[in-house]
Amino acid sequence: MCKRSWITVIMTVIFGSNLTSSVKITRFHVPSKVSHSALLDCKYNLEGEQLYDVTWYKDDQQFFRCRPNGEIITYVIEAIKLDYSENAILGSCQVTLMALTPKSSGIYKCEVISEGPTFNSDSKSVYLDVVDAPLIQEHLFTGSSSINRHNESDELPSTSDRSGSTSGLSFPHLTNTLLFMYQLYKLYFNH
Repeated sequence: MCKRSWITVIMTVIFGSNLTSSVKITRFHVPSKVSHSALLDCKYNLEGEQLYDVTWYKDDQQFFRCRPNGEIITYVIEAIKLDYSENAILGSCQVTLMALTPKSSGIYKCEVISEGPTFNSDSKSVYLDVVDAPLIQEHLFTGSSSINRHNESDELPSTSDRSGSTSGLSFPHLTNTLLFMYQLYKLYFNH
């Protein structure tokens, strides 16, 4: 048995069998480049543990928390305006950043923590860059793939309505499309 295995056996005997975190982030969505708004989504699996909370950070400053009872707690930090539902749903902590400016750029992190005594956790982070809309429009017109608007793929995520059917666009994507079309109108008609 290697040294690491012996340490694991000894720690298991002393502290119990739950040494590895069973809390897992199963889907983490923060776009890498945006112009006006951004949907942040952190889905997780507690593997039978109880949730303590889910916290969103920008540059290590917390700004949004989802509690296990559905309560949402917000913290004011510079350059971030939030849009969110009244209650969090267990298994997901979602928030939309609105009215973004270049000062809103930064490292966005989601951290999921289970209840004590273990307080197991998992976290993921990514840099979100807020750029001027004309820069994003230029990339959309030229077909450049240097801007990846989704962490996982270039496909738009599917969302389900109450009937269970899926569509290819979610509300934030429709909002971004409308903003894009409005800016084109202003650009070409000098309004």
